[in-house]
Amino acid sequence: MTRQAMTTAARGAGVGLRVTEKDIERRCDSLMSQLCWNVVRFSQPRHTMQSSGIPDRKYYNVASGVTFWFECKKPGGKQSNAQKQFQQMCEACGETYVLGGVDELLSAIKSLTSEANEDYPHGRNAIGIRRDIMRITPSTPNQSEQ
Repeated sequence: MTRQAMTTAARGAGVGLRVTEKDIERRCDSLMSQLCWNVVRFSQPRHTMQSSGIPDRKYYNVASGVTFWFECKKPGGKQSNAQKQFQQMCEACGETYVLGGVDELLSAIKSLTSEANEDYPHGRNAIGIRRDIMRITPSTPNQSEQ
């Protein structure tokens, strides 16, 4: 077995290797995609012109009308001051901000989707979503207004 194959097998089994935030991000994105959530990625390996402290991801579930920010951290990882400030801003505006890895993500999904089910006991069907779209779409004048 090659060294790369052993590393891949050990990483898959979680044996004695350091797990990077990129590994956790990939696992989280894979999980969310499997659960039919849309993934918007903000993390980049280089310096960018993005707002300082912006989280790694924003996840959207259109069917349930749920969205939240996600800052991925490996075990023992710490937020920067800019990330803490961004979290405070999100929470002050009523947005959900999740910090952590796969376990925290799963916990958040369970909590947020159960809240959404309470708000929309019959689900956010196409009519509800269409209503939301119509609210932000400029209307066309009808014949009686012309």
